[in-house]
Amino acid sequence: MDTFLVEIFYKEGLFDAMAYEIKKSIQELGIGSIKDVRIKNLYRIEGEIDDALLRRICREVLIDRVSQDFKIYKKSRGEKGKWTVEVWFKKGVT
Repeated sequence: MDTFLVEIFYKEGLFDAMAYEIKKSIQELGIGSIKDVRIKNLYRIEGEIDDALLRRICREVLIDRVSQDFKIYKKSRGEKGKWTVEVWFKKGVT
């Protein structure tokens, strides 16, 4: 069984109000070194699935095609040089 991580994010240049408010709150703490905050939804999809079908699921179910885009990662790797924090419910607890 394959495991994929699908990252959903706003397209470049579009305003993300929640990320803006988080950045502002951080700066109000006196932390001026934070230059950007981005919020991305992360989905773990497991199963026997090919790339074309996974992309279809992303386009037709997971994203708003006007304002969002997606990246697919095989297993749990993210972008090189970037931090990814994953928070998942404990199995059996929701």
